[in-house]
Amino acid sequence: MKVRGSGRSPKLILGAIVALIASVTAEGVRAADGPHVNAGDVKWTAPPESYSGAAFAEAFRYKTLVGGENSPVQGKNVYFGEAEFAPGAVYVGHNHPSPEVYYVISGEAKWTVDGKTFKATPGTAIYAKPYAVHRMINVGGGVLKTVWMWWGDPEVTSQFPKLVEPVEDQPAGAKFAE
Repeated sequence: MKVRGSGRSPKLILGAIVALIASVTAEGVRAADGPHVNAGDVKWTAPPESYSGAAFAEAFRYKTLVGGENSPVQGKNVYFGEAEFAPGAVYVGHNHPSPEVYYVISGEAKWTVDGKTFKATPGTAIYAKPYAVHRMINVGGGVLKTVWMWWGDPEVTSQFPKLVEPVEDQPAGAKFAE
C-alpha cells in the first residue's frame, strides 16, 4: 500500500516518524531494558471520566510508549504512542500547547483541524500546530487505529489536552468489544 500522493509505503513513513523521535529524544531516553518497548506489553489507558465523561472513556483509549513518568521508555521532550477509537467514537474539539502528529493505521475518520474537515484513512498523516483545535469522529465500521506524537518543552508536553467544545454523548455502539 502506498500513502496517497507520496509514492511511499506507510512503513517508510512510520520509519521516518521513529527517526524523528530518536533525534528529538537522543539526550533524554532511558528505560529498564533499553530504549525500546513492544506496544503489546503496554496496557491501554482510558481518559479519566472527569475529563470527558464515562462514555468517552469507553470509546477512546491510548498507550503512551515514549515520554512521561510512567511510560516504558522515557523521553524528556517527546510523547509517542498508539490511540484507538471505537466505531462511532467522537473526540470533541480540544487543543494543547504542543504540536501533534497523528498517523492513521486502519479505519476511517472525519477529522477536523482548525476548521478544516477531511476524511482520514490508512496512510493519512495529520499535523496539528500548537493550540490548533482538532476533533475526530470514527466514521468507519471498525476500530480506528492511529499512532500519535507530541514534542517540545517538557513543561508543555506534559499538559493534558484542554476540551474547547462541549462533551458530546457517544453513540450507543461506541464501545470496544474486548
